[in-house]
This record gives sequence, structure tokens and C-alpha cells, in this order.
Amino acid sequence: MIHDQEEIEETTIYGIKIFQYKNRWRFSHDSLMLSKFCTEVEGTHFKNEPKKFILDVGTGCGIIPVLLRNFLQTDSIYYGIEIDKEVAKLAEMNFRLNKIKAYSIAGDIRFAPFKFQFDIIVSNPPYVPVGEGKISTKYDKAKWEITFDLRSFARVSSKILKKGGRIYVVYNPSRLGEILSVFYKSGLMPSFIRFFHHSSERSCAFFLLCAQKESRRKLEVLPPMWS
Repeated sequence: MIHDQEEIEETTIYGIKIFQYKNRWRFSHDSLMLSKFCTEVEGTHFKNEPKKFILDVGTGCGIIPVLLRNFLQTDSIYYGIEIDKEVAKLAEMNFRLNKIKAYSIAGDIRFAPFKFQFDIIVSNPPYVPVGEGKISTKYDKAKWEITFDLRSFARVSSKILKKGGRIYVVYNPSRLGEILSVFYKSGLMPSFIRFFHHSSERSCAFFLLCAQKESRRKLEVLPPMWS
């Protein structure tokens, strides 16, 4: 049941209606760019690769599965896992509203009993390590690595991703070296990276990365994105 004491508002983006909690962590530009990046890389470099099972880790209101369904135009089955039970219910509502073949799972990805592996994993994960900044509210687990750090994320993702499967993430550029190293050690080979800038005169705001499980593909730096 959706929490009836919190205000929910409707947002329309690319003609898609999405409901989200007004006073909790909301989807951002990062999620939109990640969805576009995934769509472009899949359509250009992995056009003939399977896309049957797609998982969004930390799905929030479900914005990424909904966008990918519309962008990819494939007969994929989506799964969105979210540790906040109330937000997971909201994602389920958004999946039904947009008639997407998707399942919202309330729980911790580390303990999810998946009996199959995924073709694609996508995530806009918590990006601030514990110890940096001030954790101010109970909802900040969406931003800080409180229960799920980078190494845990890479290890679990590698386990549930098919050989040759792809993982797409967005992160702060200050963590680039760490992420490339951790992914590589987990068998997730960085394949494509793109840097996002708000203008040509400003430094990188975030980067988008595609890594492929057990791949020999060399890392390719794609042209930057601008807002």
C-alpha cells in the first residue's frame, strides 16, 4: 500500500506519466541520461545480443525500466529491486500505469533469490561513500552507500549477470579510478564510457559506464554529452 501520509505527485516526461513521492529522493537527470546511454550502446554495439531479462538495481519509482521499455522497443521483461518497501510499491504502480511487463521487488539485492541470470543490469546507485558528507534523513540510503557499497554491488552484479551480459551505471567522476578497478576485479570489463558536462566550459558532472561480463573488448571513450 502506498503511504497515504506523504504527498505523491505526477510527473510527465517523454510523454510518460510517473508518480513519485514529493519529499523523498526523486529521480534526476542522471537516470534520464543513463537510460539514453543504455539505449544508444545497446542499439549500436549490442544490437543482436539478447535483452530478454533486464534488472534495475535501486529502481526507486521505476523510471528507468519505464524509459527503457519505450526507448529500446524490445519484448523484454523488466525487474526493479528497491530496498524501500513503500517506494517499491510506487514503482509497481508506475509499471501498471505504463503497461510495462515488469516486476517490482522490495528487498536487498544481496539476498534476492534470483534463479536465473540477467542480460542487462542498469543502476543509478548510491554514489557517496559513508564518511563523506552529512547523512541527514532516513531516506539518504538512496544517496549514500549505507547498506550497499561499490564492491558489494560489483560482486553481486557479476554473479547474476550472464556471460557477455552488460551492466550500465552512472557515477561521480571522482570515483572513476576506483570503479574501473573494482569492476575489472569482479569480471565486469569496462567497454564504453561517456562523460557528461553541463557546458563546454565546465568540468565533468558525471560519467556513464557500460561494462561487459568476461569480455575482451577494449574500453572505448565515446563523445561527451552536454546538457
